[in-house]
Amino acid sequence: PSAEFEDGDVVITVAQDGVADLAGNTAPAADSIFKFNYDITAPTPTVTAPLITSVPPRTNVASVDIRFTWNEPLLDVDNNSQWNGDDTFTASDISIVPAVTKGGLQAIDDGTTYGMTITDFTSGTEYTVTVSDPEVGTTLGATDNAGNPGPVADSEYTFTYDIIEPGLTIDNVTGISGTVIEDNDFYRGDNGAAEDVRITFVWDESTDFNVSDITIDPAGITFDLAAPTANNDGSYNHIITIDAATLVEGLITITVPEDSAIDLAGNKGPAAADVSFS
Repeated sequence: PSAEFEDGDVVITVAQDGVADLAGNTAPAADSIFKFNYDITAPTPTVTAPLITSVPPRTNVASVDIRFTWNEPLLDVDNNSQWNGDDTFTASDISIVPAVTKGGLQAIDDGTTYGMTITDFTSGTEYTVTVSDPEVGTTLGATDNAGNPGPVADSEYTFTYDIIEPGLTIDNVTGISGTVIEDNDFYRGDNGAAEDVRITFVWDESTDFNVSDITIDPAGITFDLAAPTANNDGSYNHIITIDAATLVEGLITITVPEDSAIDLAGNKGPAAADVSFS
């Protein structure tokens, strides 16, 4: 009975000389084998965009290649040994919200991998590509070689299209004692005593901002950059601490050059930003 089968190959063998007739002759002359694959598991796809590598997925590319990789080959409906993209898995099985322009669904290899190019995005918008669980009684859904329809649950991939450069605000310049230092202000430390200076760089999104993106003039002034901290509004604080022992009298300028950092989508920013004090 079927309840005793497990997914996989089933092999039925009549062994060599395993049967004798009334005269004592044995047969068959060699093992007689019948083999089939028992499969009651629905095919399952994984939806990805191979060229989007950031986490979470973001891109500034106007054309995105979506990859649909099934865990097993799908049925070749027209039996021509070619998976044409018009077999049991079709563009009708794919939904994208919000709507975009979808290219044709193309088979990439032996019936497990398909590709589709999508375009016409709006910046700042999150897009979800879904291969849905097919409804009973419809022609939607893919079928594997055993006739199992799939997937049994929605398979999704979500990414954000972003072509806006990351923005930077240099904020909260203070002495370690808490004295606020305004841009182009005069600063005499803690009542004349030298002290470390902290500066907060607030990016409006996640970037690869690091120590190499900061210059201080005059040269020789040293600083440490702490790990970024996330804010509830999606911005990130990056705080440097300038070593008091390396401060010198005169004008001190801290600069983040134009396009020195890159956000998750690949956009460069900021417009040049700087702050000075004496």
